[in-house]
Amino acid sequence: MTVQLAAVEKTWTRGNQTPHAEYLSKALGHRFSIVAPGDFVATHKITEAVALGAAGGPLPVFVLPKGTGVAAMLPYTRWLDYCQLGYVVSEQTVLSGGMAAVLRKLEGVGEEEAAQKYAHLRLVRDAFVFRANSSVVRPSAAEYIIDETCTAARRFSATKGSNARSLQDSSTAKALGTSLLSRCGLS
Repeated sequence: MTVQLAAVEKTWTRGNQTPHAEYLSKALGHRFSIVAPGDFVATHKITEAVALGAAGGPLPVFVLPKGTGVAAMLPYTRWLDYCQLGYVVSEQTVLSGGMAAVLRKLEGVGEEEAAQKYAHLRLVRDAFVFRANSSVVRPSAAEYIIDETCTAARRFSATKGSNARSLQDSSTAKALGTSLLSRCGLS
């Protein structure tokens, strides 16, 4: 079996964007998709990858940037284990030519393992997509974002601001990245 990584971009041709239906069709036709930092470390590609995976599309392969805490890229790391819904690879592996080994590992992903990741993607989908008429009882991304903000504010208030250093710079965030790479990393 040949591993295909979604090489689908919303490309611009003469000012026209790839039609959304065509973009989705191409993306859904792949088994894996790379989710790499773009101009900004946190990116809408994470949301797209989770939504597409939850719909039975490609399983996400998150590229963790070097020198940046994982929490700066991946939302909900306080409660979400990204190893359950996809795979991770270090930016260093990508930049040093280690993708051949990553592809070999992805070729070995069996149907049972993939099914478990799809099930988890479906469970967390609502935290990544916006839906009209969402509520605390039936939340979508808006409620999850508000909850994350309130939790951070409570944590800040409880420490009287003494831990004002951002999570992305903390040893906790670096440990999280190391943990993800050791548990579900492909490099």
